[in-house]
Amino acid sequence: MTKLERYEEIIQNEGIEEKITDCLPDGVEGACVIAEDLSAIFLNKGEIDTNAKRLEVLSHEKCHLSQGALYRIDSSGKKVYDAERKATIASYRELLPFDYVLDAVFKRKLTIAEISFEEEVPCDYVYGAIGWYSNFEEFVKAKGSIFDSEQRFEENDSDFCG
Repeated sequence: MTKLERYEEIIQNEGIEEKITDCLPDGVEGACVIAEDLSAIFLNKGEIDTNAKRLEVLSHEKCHLSQGALYRIDSSGKKVYDAERKATIASYRELLPFDYVLDAVFKRKLTIAEISFEEEVPCDYVYGAIGWYSNFEEFVKAKGSIFDSEQRFEENDSDFCG
């Protein structure tokens, strides 16, 4: 069973409807909606071209719901930004937990492409998660002098992550 299949099962068990649509605006990968006691995640089929991207968007939208990181269509830019950031961070913690990232990057010395393949998420998602975690004290300590992120990732990932 793939990580996406397991994740879709979790969503279904939580009573969240998953819908694929072509009605969302261009550039919008997904959206979540709560009405009364019903929750749904809509995926824009024109924006999701891989299972890895689908997993990323499902996680992000589910985290909007689970974190209460919701906003209305007429919300202020700050409210939208804060809700998006909260959902993104929760998604990183869910799909690429900090301990996993530390182990993958510093002990096993995996590249972004290898982490992407192993965890079934897009390369840019891995890069974003590492960027978020890179400010954590444990990450900075682990980095020390053994890790040059610019050199390691540019040299090893260009063929795999486009």
